[in-house]
Amino acid sequence: MQDITTNLEMEAGKVGLRVSANKTKLRQVGEVEVLQPITVGGQNVDDVDRFTHLGSILACDGDAEADVNCRIGKAPSVFQRMRSIWSSSVISTDTKMWLYKAL
Repeated sequence: MQDITTNLEMEAGKVGLRVSANKTKLRQVGEVEVLQPITVGGQNVDDVDRFTHLGSILACDGDAEADVNCRIGKAPSVFQRMRSIWSSSVISTDTKMWLYKAL
């Protein structure tokens, strides 16, 4: 895994990109443990059980409960911020229903 990470850093550097050690996380799946730490730019990568990627909480055990609860928790604030849309007389009911179903 360290070789793959090092190669990624080298290839990214060729086009002016940099791999961030602070944003990089290691998530182990299965029974085999990584014995030596993986490094990016000389810094150890955090070994985590769960992390957030593109707004979803990913857990190494496949548990989706935390992600579902997080999404349910975000819904009321989204609908509250859209109050002006829901109460608008300019936007048709069909458009509002389409938006509601999409959300």
